[in-house]
Amino acid sequence: MPSRCITCVRSLITAGVLLAPITLAAPLTASALADSGPFQVLYIFPGVTDSGGPTPDGVATAVHCFSFSPSEESIQYVVRNSQGALEATSTTDINQFQTLTVTTHSTNIYPASVMVTHAINQGVLGISATSTNIVCTAQVIDASATVPNGIDLHGARFNPISGSQE
Repeated sequence: MPSRCITCVRSLITAGVLLAPITLAAPLTASALADSGPFQVLYIFPGVTDSGGPTPDGVATAVHCFSFSPSEESIQYVVRNSQGALEATSTTDINQFQTLTVTTHSTNIYPASVMVTHAINQGVLGISATSTNIVCTAQVIDASATVPNGIDLHGARFNPISGSQE
């Protein structure tokens, strides 16, 4: 009988194959591919929650990505609801040593790009980028708060950084 660790790794590999198309909802552009390469799935964050609406109240999901790539890269975000239906997509460029924050609706704490979504419960956020030299975290937050107040989402990393243990 395989160990729990081996079973977990096998399920992540299977999920990677099954969930890879989650981030390929927006068309790829020639300029995005010219930077470092084609989009690669980096993260899947389950547990996306949003109370809906554009104003900074209720709950929203925020994702922060940092690039240590030596050149400008492109990041693609895709949000799906619990049934797998597409809620929002966004593609943006990130410079070397830059941190970007994207939220599902406006928040008081983070100046961010906003992907306007409908109310979501138990959704998923997929992140792809033109380089693996990008790290991301995500949280479900109180959108009206001016101090950090929320729950960290634990994402699965795909395409790990070469030579690292993630």
